[in-house]
Amino acid sequence: IQDETKSKIDIEDDGTVTIAAVGEDNLQNAVRRVEEMTMVPEEGQLLEGTVIDVRDFGLIMKLGPEVEGMCHVSEIAEGYVRDVSQFFKKGDKFLVKVISVGDDGKIRLSRRQAFEEQGLPDPIQERLRQEEMTRPDRSNSSHGRGRGQSHQSRSSGRHGGGNRSRRGKR
Repeated sequence: IQDETKSKIDIEDDGTVTIAAVGEDNLQNAVRRVEEMTMVPEEGQLLEGTVIDVRDFGLIMKLGPEVEGMCHVSEIAEGYVRDVSQFFKKGDKFLVKVISVGDDGKIRLSRRQAFEEQGLPDPIQERLRQEEMTRPDRSNSSHGRGRGQSHQSRSSGRHGGGNRSRRGKR
């Protein structure tokens, strides 16, 4: 960092960091890089994340050089996201909200809450609505029996009885 930003960075035993640089731009760049390296996300914080892995259950995201978190599929957008890879790929960047930091260091993220909190329009939400509107209504389907009817098979007679069993001498 020091070579790239033409700066001098000193770290005291108590954790205090002192940065000196030639020029305001170099100083700001050095400060930003140190903050990124030492960042500890806090609940409620909004951060830009980068997708590093797309899974069926959600997205693994990089928040800083040493910090990763997970955005569960339920926190991607309002509504059901059937195929996460349909909307995201490695390298995508967007705003996320830290919704929890566990005792084990696991960081849970929410894209949906970040967009809601910022009042930003969500293009994924709009696509999900459009898909829902164009999907055939499956609630009327009852496999050829007509709406509201059902078919139950009941056995009567001597050999019926479903799960009953008899024991004893015959």
